[in-house]
Amino acid sequence: MALPQELRDSVPSSPFETDSDVIELSDEELRAMVDANAREYLGISGEELLQRLRERKPLTDDTGNSLPAWGPVTMLARLLLDD
Repeated sequence: MALPQELRDSVPSSPFETDSDVIELSDEELRAMVDANAREYLGISGEELLQRLRERKPLTDDTGNSLPAWGPVTMLARLLLDD
């Protein structure tokens, strides 16, 4: 399964794309993808998202509601955490 176009646009081109549509990302490329998606879908920077995850802060918007996009973006961001 290939990445959706909006995700491919936020990731620098990778020399590791294969015939099976698997793309290997460096930490830098993953960080860029997390940042782009956090900004677009959550309205915060990727670094702010990572900080909230490190501090185990609630992942809600300003009104206290959980956003549907938290799940997929957080799943990517957790790949960058050291715990």
